[in-house]
Amino acid sequence: VLKQPDGQNGGAEKVLPGKFGWCVVCRGTALHYCVDTRDPVCGHKCKYRNLERLALVETHYGGNLDANGSDATTVTAVPSRQISTVSTALDE
Repeated sequence: VLKQPDGQNGGAEKVLPGKFGWCVVCRGTALHYCVDTRDPVCGHKCKYRNLERLALVETHYGGNLDANGSDATTVTAVPSRQISTVSTALDE
């Protein structure tokens, strides 16, 4: 087993999880989640980047398929609301 010398962590900083874990885009602390996808995100920038990635995957692979190969509910890349698509504890 290889061990890192003290003071070196291989370039990775230890990021503590937020209320919803880690952001699916930047792996930072996720204090919010996307209402459209239910993915944990750190803010609007990562939320919209995640929606863009999902739109590319959906376009390229033709939608979501479940384990049986049948069509599952597809995720649209258009936010349901303009500014309040990132939920906070106040929205609950």
